[in-house]
Amino acid sequence: SSTDAPQKRSIVLTMDSDSDAGDTRHSPPTPPSESSSLNFKKTMSNLVVIEFRLYPIGLSSDIEKAFLQLSIIPEHRDYLKFFLPTVKETKIYRHCRVVFGICFSPFQLSACIDHLLENSPVRFDDVTQKLKHSFYVDNCVTGVSDIQEQENFIVKAIEVMAKECFILRGWESNVPGRNISRSSGVTSLLGLLWDLDKDTLKCNFNYSGEGEISKRNVLAMVHKIFDPLGILSPTTLLPKILLQESWKL
Repeated sequence: SSTDAPQKRSIVLTMDSDSDAGDTRHSPPTPPSESSSLNFKKTMSNLVVIEFRLYPIGLSSDIEKAFLQLSIIPEHRDYLKFFLPTVKETKIYRHCRVVFGICFSPFQLSACIDHLLENSPVRFDDVTQKLKHSFYVDNCVTGVSDIQEQENFIVKAIEVMAKECFILRGWESNVPGRNISRSSGVTSLLGLLWDLDKDTLKCNFNYSGEGEISKRNVLAMVHKIFDPLGILSPTTLLPKILLQESWKL
């Protein structure tokens, strides 16, 4: 009703499809699709998780509203127009910030973070060098050797990233400490499950076994398993072999 308080809405955009053939004189070049960068993204998550496990103390956080901190220059905003249907007429608006949902948005964020870290004061070198290998899109995943290093790293990392309005929040660790918002229970870490109490990583896989067995279902089951470190390879190999053999029939 009209008396209800306005609520925030989360808008989900899918804008990574290839453009149709036709007149492209006023269109930017078609970027590579999201699927073409899957292998690169998987490799990056592998490296981040591997380095994260090199330390006895793990740390995880994320950047608050990361993509909204990146502004689009005015002359490029015409490429980000969208329609807003209303009762009287359809209005045309433009995005002024980097849009979450475009296939090259993660690259833009990564490039901005790299630029920030490369141009940070020398006194932050110890932190910036670690941060360069700790980001996967807007997630910061890294590790330290002791409690003192944990506290120093968090304070400096927050200060460095805040220079460009990147707010690192929600710090989680397997060891409690200052600025740590969570140090117990099970949390999500780049698609894996991190048990903070036992400091172990688990793969989340839920398969009910219902429905008919088909090539499509076997393929879907194989791709449901997110295993960046390959620790489940002995298990996932069997359905892959089954799928391979089924295509020979």
